[in-house]
Amino acid sequence: MTGFMAATEIKPTWGKGRRITFYVAVGLSLLVLAGYPPILAGPVVAWLDGETLDALFSEEGLVIHRVHIEGATLLFWLTIVAMVSQFRRPEARPAPLLAAAAAWVVFLPVEFTHLVDPFTVIITTLVVGVVALHPRRWPEQPIRWRSRPLAVAGFGSLLALAYFIQELRLQLMGSAGDPHVDDTHYGIMAALAVGIAVSAVLGASDVPGHRISTWSAAIITVALGAFFIGHTEYASAVPAGWGVLMIAWAAVYLWLTTQPSDESEDDRVSV
Repeated sequence: MTGFMAATEIKPTWGKGRRITFYVAVGLSLLVLAGYPPILAGPVVAWLDGETLDALFSEEGLVIHRVHIEGATLLFWLTIVAMVSQFRRPEARPAPLLAAAAAWVVFLPVEFTHLVDPFTVIITTLVVGVVALHPRRWPEQPIRWRSRPLAVAGFGSLLALAYFIQELRLQLMGSAGDPHVDDTHYGIMAALAVGIAVSAVLGASDVPGHRISTWSAAIITVALGAFFIGHTEYASAVPAGWGVLMIAWAAVYLWLTTQPSDESEDDRVSV
């Protein structure tokens, strides 16, 4: 084996203090995320009627935030999956952690443009801390990608980038008094787009843990695409046709990335 993948056979050496701190940070991250039960159930909750939504979150008028509740949920679960995967042989699973960290690192400064939420500061600090404490160091040899899955991941990432730009523009250029702007909901959707794109690209590579990234990118894209199809009239939603395209992309991407590789060494891309 080559690249990052080859190093998975080498047991990492890290001090006891660093190892304990690493697992404490992972555990604290999960505890912080678990403090929002309605959000964790968002894939189901966001489909409910407005009255039920208001009761669950103890707020009124949440129906206009359907898409953003779904997006926040998916971002939470992207992070939860990444953290849970670190409890067993973390050196073999850095990929999902990198995608989660990328999303939160993007969201934090965007949120600072309108408010300072202690939750976002804490979870971003914990996720970045877990990355810094991780036993896996950057490889000496190039990371390698399978060319066909990478091409599909690249196409999906371009769509995610377009959505990211749209949501970032709405967040940064929106007017005060818009609840989606004031609560940085557009920023959440922009961060989720980053998480999906990074997961998709890593899922096409030989970075350890890439299979988790593959499934994360595909499942989140299907969930979001299906939600868009059923809720085109809400803020941050896209036309139903784009939701169908997202689901179709996820199916093709998942099929290619889970197939045994028949590519020769010359067909692989190294960076």
